[in-house]
Amino acid sequence: MLRVVAYKKAILAGAAGAFVWEAVLRGLRALGLPLFDIVHQLGTLPFPNGSAALWWPAGMAGHAAVGAAWALFYAYFLWARLRWPPPLQGLAFAALPALLAIFLVVPQIQLMHLDQRVAEIDWRLLLAGLAPATLGGLLLGHALFGLTVGALYTHPVGYS
Repeated sequence: MLRVVAYKKAILAGAAGAFVWEAVLRGLRALGLPLFDIVHQLGTLPFPNGSAALWWPAGMAGHAAVGAAWALFYAYFLWARLRWPPPLQGLAFAALPALLAIFLVVPQIQLMHLDQRVAEIDWRLLLAGLAPATLGGLLLGHALFGLTVGALYTHPVGYS
């Protein structure tokens, strides 16, 4: 079955969702809440000892690219499948990347940050995404992402 996807609109919605996530969570961290910082985690992979002027743009570019990819997935597979308001569709969709982030992405990022050739994998590492600060940041961030994508990706080409 062929679907009409407004690629540019979906990509921009996904990148915007990543920026909304970053803006809100960066503000909450500035207020002292110990939430998971995905942009810092991604940005310090290429710049482990770099300043924020180095790691922030790299991390934000990576996060926006992943957000754009997920928004394309949303646009193709889920948009308008449910008779819910678009922001709620986006929020429901965001549960999928949130679960993958908790159980796959965070442990993998933790492994990438280890400075050793051989890593010993244990339950603590595999369940790193369930730490309260990590879980809170991931769930809130994905909720913001889903609401933003759902709110922005409405009425693609060919729909009134």
